[in-house]
Amino acid sequence: MLKNRIKLVCSDIDGTLIKSDKTIGELTYKAIHELVKRGIHFALVTGRFKTGVLPVMETLSLTDKQISGVYDNGAYVEVLGQPIPSYAVPSPVMFEVSKFASS
Repeated sequence: MLKNRIKLVCSDIDGTLIKSDKTIGELTYKAIHELVKRGIHFALVTGRFKTGVLPVMETLSLTDKQISGVYDNGAYVEVLGQPIPSYAVPSPVMFEVSKFASS
């Protein structure tokens, strides 16, 4: 069955999840709740800081313990409310990788 194969659904927020009139469609709202009900992880992916996403979670009637998020263009990630550690690649290493990739 297809439902057993889908483990995660991700959505951008602005212009994707939230329409141009700043609302979330009823079908979208219901679909997200159905995902959560079926145990399929749902994640918000955005350039916003997490604090800027809290009103969206409120509109969805969900908390960060029920859905995951990739915030600040990937600089901060949470899975069901638990932060995932991230590590910066040192600039000299990135410079060498960039040189190598360009050659």
